[in-house]
Amino acid sequence: GADQIKSSRLFPFRCFSAYEASKVDLAELQKIKDDPSYVPAKPAGKRGQKKRPANKPQKRIIPQVVPTQELLDSYKAALDMSVKLAVQNNVDHIAGTAAILLTCQGRWAATSLAK
Repeated sequence: GADQIKSSRLFPFRCFSAYEASKVDLAELQKIKDDPSYVPAKPAGKRGQKKRPANKPQKRIIPQVVPTQELLDSYKAALDMSVKLAVQNNVDHIAGTAAILLTCQGRWAATSLAK
């Protein structure tokens, strides 16, 4: 729990990485489980993302059990609490005056403001 996070000196970016990894398409996982030869459509590439060499096949993981949305939601809630505790207990406060400036340009502005 909270004491373990505090004593571990866990930094928030670890929780963010786990949270990002929990973003899965459950319908795609079910299709892979039902038919291991199923190959999902490739998502559009992201800027800055390294391309896998053509001669190196991607490792396929066939799930034995597909998690429920409720289970994923409970993981996300636990990770959210972990981030809050890690920031509260393991990140030093910024002394003095600090300014945080953000800029939203291009497609980022459209997606950020739409939410």
